Formats: sequence, structure tokens, C-alpha cells
Amino acid sequence: MCGRYTLGRPPKDWCDALEIEGEVPAVAPRFNIAPTQECPIVVRAADGGGRRAGLGRWGWPNPAGPSGAVLINARSETAAVKRSFAAAFREHRCLVPADGFFEWPRRERRSGPRPGPVWFSSAGEGFFVFAGLLRPPENPGEPPGFVILTTTANELLAPLHDRMPVILDPNWIDVWLHPGPLPPEVAAAWVHPWPAEQMTARPVGPRVNRVSEDDPACLDPADPPPDGPRQMELF
Repeated sequence: MCGRYTLGRPPKDWCDALEIEGEVPAVAPRFNIAPTQECPIVVRAADGGGRRAGLGRWGWPNPAGPSGAVLINARSETAAVKRSFAAAFREHRCLVPADGFFEWPRRERRSGPRPGPVWFSSAGEGFFVFAGLLRPPENPGEPPGFVILTTTANELLAPLHDRMPVILDPNWIDVWLHPGPLPPEVAAAWVHPWPAEQMTARPVGPRVNRVSEDDPACLDPADPPPDGPRQMELF
């Protein structure tokens, strides 16, 4: 699952890297993006000639859930056929730029404090491009909703969670954005988890637990526990 992520880079950085055409979104760096918030997405231009950046709202209504519930992730293995996502998978695929995402370790015991969050980022200077699906807005002037696709976790994330975002290889971006069925070779490859050796993991403090907090301090390293760096031993 992916329930929080970051995009702390200036818009020009990721727009240049993704060869965005047209206007660059005027958005501030984000360090704690949460569901239902508006954040940058990338789509195929209407004329099919390039990539365009805009804003989307993370999540769309979950018809099977309680009032106000939203879907924020879709399993890559079933998104093409599941009723909630099939149309978007076929015709409305998008990119979700990010420079990291958070995950929370599983509880080892029912009692006691929950282990702190971990921020996963690129091992180099680059950023991630998540595979996303769009849902057109219900009312004029509203942003489209989007969900992030997930796949099985790699060995770096597996101690914390069994799912992680689908991170697109740069060679697959245009294929992913083009509407219609995916070529077999891409469909077979894109659901594999991003290589663990191309990622880093950093335990961070509890600030990110609060959706209202959204500043660089969300990425400050966690204080070591009194009995030593137990959480760090996961990595």
C-alpha cells in the first residue's frame, strides 16, 4: 500500500526530467502528501503529441465503502479487469511524480507504541514515477481523481509491508500514457517491483504521522530508541 508520499523537488526539476510541454504547475514542494489532497500528475496531451502536467486529487469514491471512503491504490495484478478500475486502466492512465514515499512497520506486539515511519527514496539523485489511473471529475472545474498502482514489495520493503507503488522505468512512460491495451512485453514486466538496490530507506520521526505537517522536517531522521537502533536493523 502507498498512503503517503513526497515531492520535495521544485516543479521545474521534475517537469524538465519528464519533458513536460506547456505550463509548469505552480505548486510548492510537498513533504507529506496524503489522500484527498491535490498534487501533480502527468498525462498525455489531448493532441497526443507530448506530456502535460496538471493537478489531480488523490483518491476517488469507494462505492463499496462507508460514506466518505476513498480508493487510493489499485492492485496492478487485477486493475485491468476489476470493475472499479478497468475503464481507467484502459483509457486514462497517468504518471504520479514523487521523490519518496512512507511506510509504517507492522506491529510486533499488540501492546506498546507503533514503530515509526520509514521514508523510501531513490538511491541516486533521481525521483520516482508512479503508475497511476485517472477518473474524470464529476463536476466542471474540479480536478480528476487518481489512484496509485501497487505491486509486490521488494526485499527492502518486505519487512514492513507486502505491497509497494508501481515505479515506472523511463522506457515505459510513453507506452503507459498511450491509451489502449498494453503490449504483452510491457504488461508482463511493469508489475515487477522496483529493484531494492536502487532505493534507500530512512526511519523518520513521528511528525509525518500528522497530515497537517508538511515541511522538510517530516524527513528528519528518527531518534534512536533507548535500547539501540533496533529499527535500523531492518535495513
